[in-house]
Amino acid sequence: MMRTTFRGMTSSSSFCTGATRIKKCRNASAAIDTKNRRRRRRTRRTRASKNDDDEEEEESSSLEYTLDRPLLVIVECDGVMIDVQTAGHRVAFNEAFKKLSITSTDWTPTEYATLLRSGGGTAEGMIERYFHFYGYPRADLRDEVVAEENDMESAYEAYLRRQQGANAKEDTFMGGPQAGKSPSVQPPSDELKMRRREFIQQVAETKDETFIEMCREGRLPLRQGALAFMDECLTHSNPDVKVLLVGETGSSPEEGVLSACLTQLGELRAAGVSVAGSPETLAGKDNYEDALYKRIESDKKKKKGELLAPEVGGDLQRQNFNSDVVIDSSMFATSRRSSLTRAAIRTASEREGFDVEFDVIFVGGSNSTCKAASDAGAYSVVVRTSAQRGGEFKDADGVVDGFGSGGGLTMRSLKARMDTRRRTLLDDAA
Repeated sequence: MMRTTFRGMTSSSSFCTGATRIKKCRNASAAIDTKNRRRRRRTRRTRASKNDDDEEEEESSSLEYTLDRPLLVIVECDGVMIDVQTAGHRVAFNEAFKKLSITSTDWTPTEYATLLRSGGGTAEGMIERYFHFYGYPRADLRDEVVAEENDMESAYEAYLRRQQGANAKEDTFMGGPQAGKSPSVQPPSDELKMRRREFIQQVAETKDETFIEMCREGRLPLRQGALAFMDECLTHSNPDVKVLLVGETGSSPEEGVLSACLTQLGELRAAGVSVAGSPETLAGKDNYEDALYKRIESDKKKKKGELLAPEVGGDLQRQNFNSDVVIDSSMFATSRRSSLTRAAIRTASEREGFDVEFDVIFVGGSNSTCKAASDAGAYSVVVRTSAQRGGEFKDADGVVDGFGSGGGLTMRSLKARMDTRRRTLLDDAA
């Protein structure tokens, strides 16, 4: 009985062994197939990785770092090459005052910067603000003064003083208090307001004419160090630097600031730079109509009087002029600067044959223009004027005070900045 059971068990065990072998074979075959599939997948991944490496290597080679790689330096004329405000409009104001025989008025740079902020940024606002505080220079423009009766208490005190001095008794007062007179400033009449408006308009128009004369006669100077910076860009030691000078971002074409700048540069330097007369021409034919339309629409919204101070102090938002009136400088904006868009900067860079992120530096005079350049991918630097000291320019990649060594802008410092930027781009690409 036990043997039969044993044989049965043996027979069952043999059957299981055969089935197990078949199963092992099948598993082995499946393992081989799996191994082959994995090998094929690795092969495909290796090939794909190799192709990616080739593409990355090709891309890296196109972005290969070299000190001799060409650079495009876009320089804003208004504010960077020429301090249009302090060296331009301020001087024109002072000359206009002399032409109109207003000899007691001469605005200092500090006073002018304060008026830019407190006067709302317009020529008319600055003139009105100044003379409202210090007084108008002509008698027919001053506040009207009339006499009015004192109140009863003041009249009674005056009567006692006219008696026997402080020892006089109150009951000696006979006939009631005597009415006295004292001067009182009256609110300006409509006629006075009209005379003041005509005076302010006359000063503003005279200033505008004087400013145009300064530009035409070559009396609008370059900023200190600007000429040396341009020489550094254009000399034979920097054959890999191309300069694009952009005008009319903070001035109008009829004023002639760009022409004055080129005159100061001289014929040889002027021949070595590319010139974009306005943000619209910088944008190129494809973007010209769009930029021009935006400028016209902004002109319609602009209040009367050319806005002089788009961003005098960056984020230095508030400053008063010895009064309770405070103007927020964030309201300052000009249509010219706003038309210098990131599309215009990218188009100009591509037209000149430069990679905007890898090869283009924008040197600007305001936060709005540097923001447009940074948005386009270029490296932007603000060169602050004396009126902008203390202001922050958060949308710019760099901020310097003037030109030259010791913290100012030089071509060597710009190349060092681009050196760091290019290395960062290459590390990110790797």
